[in-house]
Amino acid sequence: MIDTIQIVKNITQEEREHLLQVLALKTKSGSFIYYPSDSKLVVNSYKNLKLLLADNKLTISGSLTKLHYANNIQQLTYHQLIDLLKSLETLLSFPLDDAIIKRIDIACNVEADEQVSSYLALLFPPKGHKLTHYESETKYFQNGNKTYCIYDKNKEAKKTPGYLMSTGSLIRYELRVKKNVAKELGWQDAKLSNLYDLESYIKLINWFWMAFCKIPFKKELQDSPLDFTNIKRLKNQLIADGIKYNGGEEVLYSAIKSPHVKRTVRFAIRKMISELPNGRIINWHLIDELGVKISAKCQHEVYTAIHYSNDPTFDAK
Repeated sequence: MIDTIQIVKNITQEEREHLLQVLALKTKSGSFIYYPSDSKLVVNSYKNLKLLLADNKLTISGSLTKLHYANNIQQLTYHQLIDLLKSLETLLSFPLDDAIIKRIDIACNVEADEQVSSYLALLFPPKGHKLTHYESETKYFQNGNKTYCIYDKNKEAKKTPGYLMSTGSLIRYELRVKKNVAKELGWQDAKLSNLYDLESYIKLINWFWMAFCKIPFKKELQDSPLDFTNIKRLKNQLIADGIKYNGGEEVLYSAIKSPHVKRTVRFAIRKMISELPNGRIINWHLIDELGVKISAKCQHEVYTAIHYSNDPTFDAK
């Protein structure tokens, strides 16, 4: 569930010297990569993580899911998250539990039955949010603290070795919190130690699910203004409006099943409808489907987190 994170830890001069020594050794061994800088800022990377060492603070940022899997198609569990944070502390020989979370992204990928655009067309900005980006396969809603990102993950999934995807679509639901992390998530503070704490972690997962529930959806598509700057797009929009006026995709599909319609013509009509940007009448129950699958992901993660925390061999400290 946890993906990208940015943490900042204030350090003393003594701690900075310690980290410089560690980074130098790790760079020499090949674990870290050092990037020369004209400023006093020391820039290193560990796999996909970036480490910035200033005079009085250490900043670490990057995708924890990619650190573990080398992709973020798969989902990072609570158990894996704790192991990653511990391994990072061991690597640096430096405690990070009191570092402050400046950014945290929570996400899940769900396989869906229809094209991603069919779901996105029904989703609208939650209260207090604005639509900041919308293409056929991507939609962002944003306020001062967080950003909803819902988009097509199919292309990336196809390039991921070993990932077996169904014939449907892969939708990513992601929340990025970049300000007021503690207030947004209902924590007492924004320390990294919250991710070690089972109760705080479960609160985070529940918040992620409830945030999805706050997205309003509509049962009918809003009419888009006609585009007079492009003949092809204008033609497609007029055809799409005509389809909706005559009852929608389902009515046309039913009509072309008539034996009087040749098979080749039937195929051509289906192809034309499927290629129209607004030609499909979308079933609003798709949102129910999406909600059920996201809820199942969250419930499963809570269950496994509790299961691992009860394992006597598991230590989150």
